[in-house]
Amino acid sequence: RLQAVLNQIDQNGDGMISNEEFERILESPEATAALNEVGVDVVGLVDFADHIFEDHSNLDENGIPTKKDLTLQEFMSVVLQLRGSNHATVKDIVDLRKFVRNSLKTQGMQLDEIKEGLMRDRMRRRQSVTSHSMSGLNSSRS
Repeated sequence: RLQAVLNQIDQNGDGMISNEEFERILESPEATAALNEVGVDVVGLVDFADHIFEDHSNLDENGIPTKKDLTLQEFMSVVLQLRGSNHATVKDIVDLRKFVRNSLKTQGMQLDEIKEGLMRDRMRRRQSVTSHSMSGLNSSRS
């Protein structure tokens, strides 16, 4: 039943589920009922939605993961991993550890860029104040 719903929501027929198509899944009462039937916590799935489509191997200019489409099989695999009856495995903990490490690395890079920008602004202001002060001294000497 869930497979039929997914095929229906894959409107462009490319066999992939995009983030936008996923949002349509969550708006479909038939789809949410099918997810509930297989034990998926739909509310938890909504909370996790942003992470499902992140492509950590492809970061944008700010170091933020881009979005990727998932095959129907990949999507089903991810969704079924999020069933409330599943227990955390060692692999889940290792994956979480990698995710946290990558997130911290990305945030560190973003903080470094912010720090560099602030330092450049600070230097420009100092130079501006210094040149303004020097021109004031030179004009008062004349």
